[in-house]
Amino acid sequence: MKPGKRVDMAVLGAVPFEVEALCHLLEEPHSVLLTGQTLWVGSYGKLQLLVGTTGLGKVNAAAVTSVLLQRFSVGRMWNTGSAGAYEESPLRVGDVLMAQRAICGDEGILTTEGIAPTSRMGIPIARRGSEVYYDAIPLYPEENPGAFSASVPPGWYCLEREGRLRKAVLQSTLPQGGRCRLGSIPVECPEMAVSAAGFERPSFSNGVRADFQLVYGPSLTVGMTSGDRQTARGRFHRYGAFAENMEGSAVAQTCLLYGVPVVECRGISNMAGDRRKENWKSELAVAHCQGILLRFLETLSAKIPLNRGRKRIAGQTLPKGEP
Repeated sequence: MKPGKRVDMAVLGAVPFEVEALCHLLEEPHSVLLTGQTLWVGSYGKLQLLVGTTGLGKVNAAAVTSVLLQRFSVGRMWNTGSAGAYEESPLRVGDVLMAQRAICGDEGILTTEGIAPTSRMGIPIARRGSEVYYDAIPLYPEENPGAFSASVPPGWYCLEREGRLRKAVLQSTLPQGGRCRLGSIPVECPEMAVSAAGFERPSFSNGVRADFQLVYGPSLTVGMTSGDRQTARGRFHRYGAFAENMEGSAVAQTCLLYGVPVVECRGISNMAGDRRKENWKSELAVAHCQGILLRFLETLSAKIPLNRGRKRIAGQTLPKGEP
């Protein structure tokens, strides 16, 4: 099937809460129904964007992504949403993970001694050209990955103080890979403060306190989330991932097969294994994740020479609660 309308970027979350605010940024939006999910297509400045949901889990994510990539000509995919961070990782609630690879946590060989990798089966889960992939899918595989990380570098960020959706503003960079942990902060940010969530955040010389850190690292996709700290700890030591989610590898693998660059960016809503919802900060995680997305969209839009944006039709609104 030949792809149809061109969109510069598709933004997919699992549930409406993760993307619905982004829909209200679109100019002249129109809806498209794909495999039971409503997606919105419209312009954002110079960009043509598609925003929508996949539904929960890997099967839904792969199905919607595949149909979308057949229906549209997509420049790149941005998989967004929330995730649970492992306590041993550098991430805390409110931080944002930019995944460097999507680890497939449900594939492999299950034994009484644990899980053996898919590579032991000798059958890859995906192929692309001469490359074969067994247990993880690389993310943002563009010609110049360094250019991508330069547009949204790892570091401490704060959000703009006004606006319904607020862009993330970089305050200080951190080493690629996000290996700095609590208490290990940039030299130019010597003062520490405790956030509302109880975690240390640096204050800067201009008086601004950082809201969160953006960390680059591995992300684990699983069919069942960790239900207790022991399970979460075991997964961290088994896979070395920073956080877990339920859709990332499915979106990444589908995009790999279609040859579409893919990004996975997730806000940390909770610590993996903690099922006490009173400890979760889902709204905070989504807001910070969207702040990084808006920063990237600004950079991407600046690279497009022609103004392809269109004005919103006067009085047009999106259905409340629907992406």
